[in-house]
Amino acid sequence: MTYLKGWRTGEDITYVAPRKFQEIIQEQQRLGWRRFFEGWLVTKWRFHQQRYYDLIKSQRTGKRWTSAIIQKLWGTAWDLWEHRNGVLHENENIITRSMTVQFHARVSRAYADLISRALSHNDCHLVSLPLHKLLEKDANYKITWLSIAEPAIQQCRRSTWQRASGNDRLVQSMRRTMFSWLQR
Repeated sequence: MTYLKGWRTGEDITYVAPRKFQEIIQEQQRLGWRRFFEGWLVTKWRFHQQRYYDLIKSQRTGKRWTSAIIQKLWGTAWDLWEHRNGVLHENENIITRSMTVQFHARVSRAYADLISRALSHNDCHLVSLPLHKLLEKDANYKITWLSIAEPAIQQCRRSTWQRASGNDRLVQSMRRTMFSWLQR
């Protein structure tokens, strides 16, 4: 465990293994602790474990112990991979949901703006669908809808401003005329 932790953190190991394990440790270091973690154990692990089982007169085998260690390591690697994927995709899902909410808000604002205006005959199709049906459409449909709706809103605003400023100029002109007439 000490050597695996050292490999993971990149720290130098100051621990000195007992003499009977030093040869195994050195061989495994040559092969690499990452490989150990991936299930590439040097064969001496199996032989030392078998010697231990023989010493305690166990029916277990070093080969089976080695297989169990490899399966455990693979299971751990799989769990780590699933965890990283879960974190990655959960973040993507949170971002995607946030972007969808913002996108729906943009569509809703544009729809509300259009519905409150006197639209030209060419733009009436933009509000022919109810808002909830529009929001159910796919993203491409909504992007296309926005690409038509937002310029239509700008045109409506421009027309409203021009009418208002035209009326202001008319009123100003009427005031000047009235003022001139009263001055006579």
